[in-house]
Amino acid sequence: MPYQHTMAEMFSWEIRRKRKQKHWTQTFVALKVGITTRQLQNIESGICDPHTSVSLSLAHLLDIGIDKYRDL
Repeated sequence: MPYQHTMAEMFSWEIRRKRKQKHWTQTFVALKVGITTRQLQNIESGICDPHTSVSLSLAHLLDIGIDKYRDL
């Protein structure tokens, strides 16, 4: 059976995709959301899952619809 990507993985990829689409640096986004650049790097790479408040802040800042990621 092929590997099924988790919602958390897909959300991480969407964060990176949207950030790059806007030509924003990780440092800029991290400062706007109130986390460190290292934390954002870990979120984007899937090393850690962000706290709910951070997820909501990232989704708002990057215009990511969160309905499909509700189960995170």
